[in-house]
Amino acid sequence: MRPNQKRQAEPTNLGAKPKISLAHADFNPPDVQRVVVEHVVHHSSLTDPGLSHIRSFSGRTPKPANESDYESWRTQINLLLADKNLSTLTVNRRIMESLLIPAAELVKGLEPDTSPAVLLRVLDAAFGTMQDGEELFTQFLNTLQNPGEGPSNYLQRLQRKLTVVVKRGGVLAAETDKHLLRQFVSGCWDNDIITKLRLDQQKATPPAFAELLLLIRTEEDRQQMKETLMQKHIGSSSAKQRPSLQSQYACSCESTCSSRAELKELKKQMQQLQNQMSVFFSEHRSSAPKSAKRQTEPRSSQSGTKPRPWYCFNCGEDGHVSSSCKNVANPNLVDQKRKQLRNQQKAWNNQKMPLN
Repeated sequence: MRPNQKRQAEPTNLGAKPKISLAHADFNPPDVQRVVVEHVVHHSSLTDPGLSHIRSFSGRTPKPANESDYESWRTQINLLLADKNLSTLTVNRRIMESLLIPAAELVKGLEPDTSPAVLLRVLDAAFGTMQDGEELFTQFLNTLQNPGEGPSNYLQRLQRKLTVVVKRGGVLAAETDKHLLRQFVSGCWDNDIITKLRLDQQKATPPAFAELLLLIRTEEDRQQMKETLMQKHIGSSSAKQRPSLQSQYACSCESTCSSRAELKELKKQMQQLQNQMSVFFSEHRSSAPKSAKRQTEPRSSQSGTKPRPWYCFNCGEDGHVSSSCKNVANPNLVDQKRKQLRNQQKAWNNQKMPLN
């Protein structure tokens, strides 16, 4: 007997109350579901810690590694202000939670219900960029690729600088791609990437930053892979050639050893020659003043000529005349030499006088 036939055969209880059957939509109406979903979606940022996290900022110099710079921190706060479902008290609380000393000390005295714009105005005055947009744009045009910096990293650094320039009004937002590409072509030292990607021909219609970064990173990976394969190939080739190089070195060992012996002997002879030259120059220096003095001294009174001045009339030193003298004037020494000359001339005159 089938189950349905057995159920029909059983007698029914006429005195039992009829059961009321409800559908699933009666327990959970669509209108209620829509309200719950909208409430959860709109307030998910309050319950999800990942969405509510803001990196801390203190304003200390130099910037600690675990903190954000002011421009990055300000960008996070701008996203927070864009959420219209957050109250003023909630926004202020999140800002205060992300601040550390000394930045937190600047806004600690403000009221909890203070407008976020007033709070941020105080922080902008203390930590914001005060440079003019044109000055920042000039610095951007002078930004070149650093040694060891990859082209993709250089492009990202340019993008960060250009973002600040746009915020300060130095460049229109619609012209960022054009200025970014021009400065990258001018300041990047890797001409292979510029030529390979034909970036010079794209200045009229520059690609967006994300597209340009993807092209450069793809080319960097291709070049890196090629260099890796080249190093592996050259390494294997040099390993095969190593035995032949060792044999050549073994064959020329005798000639190398003899050359080293000759070089050693030559160095020894050069050292002896240097010693002899040093002795010669030392003897020459010691005898040079005596000969010079002998030449500069006046002739003896026994000579047939009258003694003449042998000193400089300006400084009194021997060996030169006053017309070529570069020394400081020394009148006392000149007077001494003049008296000595007069005495010698007087003695010479007495020797030359006829005897009566």
